[in-house]
Amino acid sequence: MSETSGSTMEPRPYDLEGSVAAGSEFEGAARSAAPRSLAYWLFVLLIIVLLSEEVAYAFNLVTPALPSMVTNFHTTQIAWVSTAFSLSGAIAAPLLGKLADMQGKKRWLLITAALMAVGSLTVALAPTFGVVIAGRAIEGLGLAIVPIAYSLMRDIFPKRMITFAVSVSVAGIGLTGVVGPIFAGYLIDNFGYRGVFWALALFPVLVGLLLLAFVPESPVRVRSAIDWIGAILLGAALALMLLAIGEGATRNNDTASSSLPPSMNRAAAILPSGPRTMRREPERPTCWAADLRTALNSVRRSLAPWLSKGWSSSSTRASPSETV
Repeated sequence: MSETSGSTMEPRPYDLEGSVAAGSEFEGAARSAAPRSLAYWLFVLLIIVLLSEEVAYAFNLVTPALPSMVTNFHTTQIAWVSTAFSLSGAIAAPLLGKLADMQGKKRWLLITAALMAVGSLTVALAPTFGVVIAGRAIEGLGLAIVPIAYSLMRDIFPKRMITFAVSVSVAGIGLTGVVGPIFAGYLIDNFGYRGVFWALALFPVLVGLLLLAFVPESPVRVRSAIDWIGAILLGAALALMLLAIGEGATRNNDTASSSLPPSMNRAAAILPSGPRTMRREPERPTCWAADLRTALNSVRRSLAPWLSKGWSSSSTRASPSETV
């Protein structure tokens, strides 16, 4: 086993061509590994592509079901069905990707597929809208499937097939934009909106079993650590910024001003003001938090004129007596 730049990787026998020197570190791997045919790698590619399709279906199948969910739960907050999914995925995908690099990409593909199935099953059985949102948040953890799948393909496929495999995977995800709404319409017409989530729960289970049985694990491991403090701060900032977007539509007239909603200010303020609180080593402080805070402040300044104009206009329309 060789070590390079903090990562470890076992030799990939299918990349070895020609003779292998006796006594080399590749000799045992070359002897023990059975040759893989093109048909085998195409089958592995099909499994990975199908699992990646689950993420696209979580968007394309759910969107046509939203009107039925509004009717069933009598809610005006249906947008949170998509927002909760995207928010949890945006926060969790970098963390799950890092864990996959450290502990094994196949392992974490199976875990994220299981989370996707659990979240979809929760929505399918949800008695209240709050449970629906919780299920979609769990389901959103499956967004990490796509980057982990690409990394796994890079690690296990023969070099001559990597470009082809990635191209097929991207094309497959795009195909769901055509097939997804048609399939969703059939499910909704015959089983209601719950049929969509039953399908989203069953699909990753079936494909996950194929992944477990036929797809090899990546030999690559990265020795690293997870910045949990940074992850918590990033998640809190994203959540508050989404709350700010919601406040923009419901802000009271008496608070209309040139400033952004309070939650937007809190999203920027929640980040450390400098490297002091993020210091890990005296000689090498981490300054990314200050940079991210500066970026949030820049976004706030850029959006302030547009949002203040929108709120002022809504205030004027709501109080015509003030203009008389």
